[in-house]
Amino acid sequence: MGGVDELQPATTASGRRVLRRLVELLEQPVVAGVHPPDKPVWHCSLHNHADDALLSDQQWARLAAEFRAGVGLVPHGDLGAVRWLGIRHGDDSPPRRPRPCSRLVTGENILMQHLIVRTRSAADLDRCVDALRVVHHADAYPLNWPADPHEWLTPPRLLRAWIADGPDGSVAGHVAVQRTLNALASQAPARHAELSRLYVTPAARRRSVASALVRHARSWAAEHGYNLTLNVTDEHRSAAVAFYEATGWQHSHTTDADWTTPDGQPVKLRHYILDSRDA
Repeated sequence: MGGVDELQPATTASGRRVLRRLVELLEQPVVAGVHPPDKPVWHCSLHNHADDALLSDQQWARLAAEFRAGVGLVPHGDLGAVRWLGIRHGDDSPPRRPRPCSRLVTGENILMQHLIVRTRSAADLDRCVDALRVVHHADAYPLNWPADPHEWLTPPRLLRAWIADGPDGSVAGHVAVQRTLNALASQAPARHAELSRLYVTPAARRRSVASALVRHARSWAAEHGYNLTLNVTDEHRSAAVAFYEATGWQHSHTTDADWTTPDGQPVKLRHYILDSRDA
């Protein structure tokens, strides 16, 4: 990948960066269009040489972050900078042949504000437990700390799990999809799967991490013909309840849990469903 020195914005005597030339360069493809959009959407491609070694998701994320910071669009640590979305093409993608636009949502690797959402591997479990412990201490989720957190994150009915990688190598968030206890046979026209084990560390919140994780689960479920369900503790002004109800989940019923709080109090569960056609 070439350098970005020639794109580096000029600096005034007061130290302020002048972005006029960079903006003009980025807007050239936009103004050349037949029907240019009212608001600019900039696109930039990064690629390495065909003879170079394949880069990991984390390496590409760091390169993208350094490039944006280098040209002055998203300086490191500037939460008020421009919004951006990074798409990594698969290693098998031919050069100059982009994937369809639908991959913006269903692609396996979506970079958002230095985060990568990807399928969880066995090697990630220790970091997932570390993140879960932080969430439990902050929010008492899960309500009862499991005797074996590794096993709790890998239930027997597990179908798929995803994590959001932070820029420092930590796990910023996690979600899983598992078979329901009363799952119908695979030949049934409508199958159900349960969204579970969703959590985001306090340091990664307010960055749409939960939405990105759930979007991956919803897209995967739709592709595989599953209607998603979930259950959440019935608490007054629950942030989880507000999140699910604001993102299309329909409350179906409320039940008594077969477990209690640490001090022995009963727990009610709110059950939700999401039709795969809504994903």
